[in-house]
Amino acid sequence: MDRDRIRVTAEAYGIRSRGWVRTIIRGAGIVAVLIGAYNLLLSPLLISPEILTTYRNVVATVLVSSPPFFTDIALMVVGAVVAWFI
Repeated sequence: MDRDRIRVTAEAYGIRSRGWVRTIIRGAGIVAVLIGAYNLLLSPLLISPEILTTYRNVVATVLVSSPPFFTDIALMVVGAVVAWFI
């Protein structure tokens, strides 16, 4: 009897943790869209912090000389796909 209770409890914790992981991943996708939109629209007008433009350096090392405009759009697309489909 205890084994059945433990199994049901473990299954409930698994379902809850799966829901939390999905929520965190969707939140990260929404944050990626917001950061990309901020850098696309307001970055030429304002001085944006280094932490918000780190992904541009990563993409520039992978893809040779990609302009920041395309990198911002790519971040928004990836963030939207993650937030919508996962």
